[in-house]
Order: sequence, then structure tokens, then C-alpha cells
Amino acid sequence: MRRSTIFWDADIVFAGGDGKQYLALLRGIRQAKPALPFVVVTRLPETSDWLDALEAGATDYCSAPLELRQINWLMETALRHVRSAIG
Repeated sequence: MRRSTIFWDADIVFAGGDGKQYLALLRGIRQAKPALPFVVVTRLPETSDWLDALEAGATDYCSAPLELRQINWLMETALRHVRSAIG
């Protein structure tokens, strides 16, 4: 069975300046696909932004740029998330 993980560049969304719409979209993804892991990637340093994203349903949140080691770790974390959601 093939699994997917979304790596989402949040800087594109934040550039539009609508954080409420962004969080609503995260919640919608989580509601529609509860087992789909997605990682929010951004260059924004604000702690409140990543806490909001995690509370809205992101599996993880990290700052860009990403190194290969980080991507591997995030993928493993995402797979554990899927396994725990499946049961």
C-alpha cells in the first residue's frame, strides 16, 4: 500500500497575509484526510505560527531550508503518525 506525505511550503500562504484562511485550510485537510501526514515548512521564525499549525492538524512543522537528514527524519515521523492513526 502506497503512503503519501505532504511537505507544504507555508511561506507561499503566509505571503498572502491571511493566517486565518491558512489555518482553516489545515483543519480542512486534517478533517478530510485524518491519516494523511503533512509537514509545514517555512522560513518564518515565529513560535505562534508553528504552534497554530500543529494545533490545526499539521503532523510536524520545520524551518527551511531542509537537509536530507531532516527530510528522512520527517518521513519516518510521518510514517509513525500513519501507523498510529490506522491502529
